[in-house]
Amino acid sequence: MSNEMHDQNEEQQLHTSPEHDSVDEVAVPVTGGYALPENYSQLKKDAHRQADWKRRLQAARELGQYSQPPVIDLLQHMLQQDPVTAVREEAYTQLRELGVEVEMPERPSTELFNHMTKTLIRIKKSLPADHTYEDFKGKFSRMRADIYDAYEGEKGDEFDNWLRGRWESLDLTVNPKRDRPKSAPRAGGKAAAPKRQKRK
Repeated sequence: MSNEMHDQNEEQQLHTSPEHDSVDEVAVPVTGGYALPENYSQLKKDAHRQADWKRRLQAARELGQYSQPPVIDLLQHMLQQDPVTAVREEAYTQLRELGVEVEMPERPSTELFNHMTKTLIRIKKSLPADHTYEDFKGKFSRMRADIYDAYEGEKGDEFDNWLRGRWESLDLTVNPKRDRPKSAPRAGGKAAAPKRQKRK
């Protein structure tokens, strides 16, 4: 099996696509009477690109030149939902210059994505035992371009040191599928009925 086909199979297991160009867009009402920029559709698309935080940053900067309600709604969505602090800060700056009262976003103190460690473990386990950090980094960027890009934008110059540290510390004895906390029985729930004994 070729490396390309192998990567495609693993992408299906990780429930991802190799592009990660866009996310579900916020519903922005565009009605008559708004003098929206000619490239508004493209800016809106760029604002939702998961795997290109620099284009999202540029989109926020350009959107701030217009004060129409659809543009403000889109900037507010970026402020609240974008995983990269630099993008949220740019959306905040543009909204403030447009006279919109918003709060400065805080830098996240936890993981940007749920199950981040499990994702990295799956990627590391998919590589040969003697693989290098560069092998891991390359496969991570292909298999989860959205996560890779977000952390690259968030960590900046520290990205490589951070990622190398994560790679070195991953515990491959953990099974991402099996090592899940067992759910506790619901309070007030009915007890399981005893199994019936077979008649002799």
